[in-house]
Amino acid sequence: MLSEMLGELNASHTGCRYYHKAENADTTARLALFLDYDYPNDGIKVQEVIAGGVFDKADSKVRKGTIIVAIDGNKLGKNHNDFEFLNKKVGKKVDIEFYDAEKKQKADKYFARARAALSALD
Repeated sequence: MLSEMLGELNASHTGCRYYHKAENADTTARLALFLDYDYPNDGIKVQEVIAGGVFDKADSKVRKGTIIVAIDGNKLGKNHNDFEFLNKKVGKKVDIEFYDAEKKQKADKYFARARAALSALD
């Protein structure tokens, strides 16, 4: 009896799986930034710029404390959903508008090519 149960266990864990690939599926892009979604004001506060990411360049003004205020012209309010504005943007250029909280002035706009989220890589 124990031998049969072990055989069932081995057969059910063979690694065979079915992965459904939907055409035109959602693929949400990422900006290679750690973000503070608990920021109480309009926009999203940058907690950290990820090394090797889109904004990890010598001339980039994006750093900890910078606020993302708009994505492709869509203003981010207090109850924002940035994923909605980054959906289906993998590999495309995205217009990101920042506010420099330290200098209390609008930072330059950046055109960044959004990177794919891990879930979008197949």
